[in-house]
Amino acid sequence: MDKNLDLLHQHLCVIMNEIHSICVTHNINYTLMGGSLIGAVRHKGFIPWDDDLDIGMFYDDYKKFLDVVTKNKHEWLEFALAGKSGNYYNPFIKAYDSRTTLIENALDEPKGVFVDIFPIVYSGNSRFTSTIEFFKHRILLAPLVRKAYQYKDKNPIKEFLLTSMGKMFSVEFFMKRITKQYERLIKKPTRFVSDMDGNTHGIVLASYFSEYVDYDFEQYKFKGIKQADAYLRDDFGDYMQLPPIDKRTPHHIEYINLNLPYREYTRLNR
Repeated sequence: MDKNLDLLHQHLCVIMNEIHSICVTHNINYTLMGGSLIGAVRHKGFIPWDDDLDIGMFYDDYKKFLDVVTKNKHEWLEFALAGKSGNYYNPFIKAYDSRTTLIENALDEPKGVFVDIFPIVYSGNSRFTSTIEFFKHRILLAPLVRKAYQYKDKNPIKEFLLTSMGKMFSVEFFMKRITKQYERLIKKPTRFVSDMDGNTHGIVLASYFSEYVDYDFEQYKFKGIKQADAYLRDDFGDYMQLPPIDKRTPHHIEYINLNLPYREYTRLNR
């Protein structure tokens, strides 16, 4: 995997540049998120050992983006969202490069190299109320993602119950309620926001998302919130301090082929 990391970074940047162009064309704000924003600030590109790229959009921009990419097909870029894409069970958008193949773990269906696009919503005027909304979301999310596979290394009783709930109700059932929560939250600006699909450390001040600027990212320029330092310190602490050497490893990827379309891989491995 290490020898392919630079090539993977290049592919991720190509995907991100297409997303950036769509957003600029349609006046949609987005920001690099999490480790991708750390990379932009600390390394002017990827964290050297990172193997993914995440961005976020306020929910109104997120809906606008989804509408644009649903109505306008791209030659090689595909978008997935639970309830709108078969065999996909995450309540956030993945943008795939259909010319490639990537399998995150042995239980996943083959897809292309991807960028994750997370909705950001107002979550409350205190961290306490924001945390309540976060866990309301997790109650809906947990059985939804079990439609993909059971987490066998977790508590077996809990996993049985969540997997059973996932089988009992449709994807549309869960997504309708997740969307209803988002629509309720976005109506009233609050002091805090959350991307909901991360963790409670991602509950941060809404004011951090008031202004967006360009960041150098490899050979490109991508958008991010101007108050990146404050946001990252809230979320990650002293993010400028490099982790121990034994922690500087990519996420586990079961299989990757940057030159084989995932549909062709699927056909060859039936």
